[in-house]
Amino acid sequence: MAANSNSGLVESHRWETTTGLDKIQTKDVDIAANCTSTTDSDNASGGLFERISSKTLQTRRLPAWMSCEDDPKKKSKTYDSSHCGGGSVCPVCTSQSRPPLTFNGAIEYIHNAAEADFVCETILGRQPAQLGFDIEWKVTFTRGQAPLQCPTALVQLCLSSTRCYLFQVRRMKAFPYKLKEILESPDILKLGVGIRGDSFKLHRDYDIHCQGVIDLSCVANKILRSFETWSLKDLVLHLFHLELSKENRVRLSNWEVALCPDQQVYAATDAYAGLLIYQKLQSIRTEREIHSN
Repeated sequence: MAANSNSGLVESHRWETTTGLDKIQTKDVDIAANCTSTTDSDNASGGLFERISSKTLQTRRLPAWMSCEDDPKKKSKTYDSSHCGGGSVCPVCTSQSRPPLTFNGAIEYIHNAAEADFVCETILGRQPAQLGFDIEWKVTFTRGQAPLQCPTALVQLCLSSTRCYLFQVRRMKAFPYKLKEILESPDILKLGVGIRGDSFKLHRDYDIHCQGVIDLSCVANKILRSFETWSLKDLVLHLFHLELSKENRVRLSNWEVALCPDQQVYAATDAYAGLLIYQKLQSIRTEREIHSN
């Protein structure tokens, strides 16, 4: 997924979205950021540098297995991965390479509005409870200027591990009406990371009012009882010990022209990852509830 920013979001804009957290019945936890501050006395006494060095410039706190060094003694330690559904020993710490996450199901690539409406009608007929969701767009770079984000070029919806749909809306004469219906339906959960930024971009580009969107980063922090700023890649690594490809060669490619096979697999895998993460988090919650009873 191309890098998204929520800086354009303004509080005055009212979003008709649902977090969907009540649908997975997670318990609320207090999430607070630890803040450090400096005083004038620190600056005057020359202690500012020491304070920054010792407190502010701390390394990010990651799960133990993600920060293991190449130390055989550390690798041989037992790793409690009950919170992420893994075994007793973390496979990442006992292997130098991680297999990639790849979508191996059928990919339907659609760049015609009439065909898109027909496909979306079929999806609506199946009444899916949730869909893996992502978007892609072309980014242009000019020396001395900030990268320019072009309008959304591709909308990805993953129905299951066997089928994913790629709608190249940038090549269509108009945004497909039935695709708009899916995105604006509060009854179909759209799953992703940074999804609020994606929703804002679709609204800005095509006047789409996305509803039923769930940011998996927030859900993961509640269920895993963590305080991380998760990316899609981080969650795939943490929950499945798999590598989600984010090669710039594909990620920053031109999404407005006919897509090559590498682009199609990349886009489908991102949407599939959202669906997979949601299902995994649900299973962790269910297993925890069973053990607590």
